[in-house]
Amino acid sequence: MRRLASIVVAVTLVAALGFWVGFSRTDLNLNPPAAAQASINTILPLELHAKAGKNLPDTTVREPF
Repeated sequence: MRRLASIVVAVTLVAALGFWVGFSRTDLNLNPPAAAQASINTILPLELHAKAGKNLPDTTVREPF
């Protein structure tokens, strides 16, 4: 009886290990997305306000000359 129980436990563990390994491979992402590239063109806040269609006040601090 103990031998039968140990065989059942061993088969169950091997099956569980097989399912775990089989399904864990589907979660791997072998081709990660490309990194985002920085834009060369800079957009000034005033251009953003104009594109948004809103008249927002200019709160940028002026540099002394």
